Amino acid sequence: MSRMVLDDLSDDELAELTALAEQHDVELMREGDRGEPVTIAILVGSALAIGAVMHEFERRKGGQVIDLRPDAPKPPTATRTCSTAWS
Repeated sequence: MSRMVLDDLSDDELAELTALAEQHDVELMREGDRGEPVTIAILVGSALAIGAVMHEFERRKGGQVIDLRPDAPKPPTATRTCSTAWS
């Protein structure tokens, strides 16, 4: 996508440019049309916060304890004392 910055256009020149763009199926965008930086920061921050909360819920569920010794005292069990990592 190529971009051209046109700062000092009169109203007549802008109207002529808009008509020319419509004839050739070209979309004109103003610089502010791309999205505000604050909006982007809010969206990214919200996604990170949701991910952190979901991770914490998964961690609090606990994990599996599997004793692989031949004389294991009990079968594999789920426990909250360890996280989802290996124990």
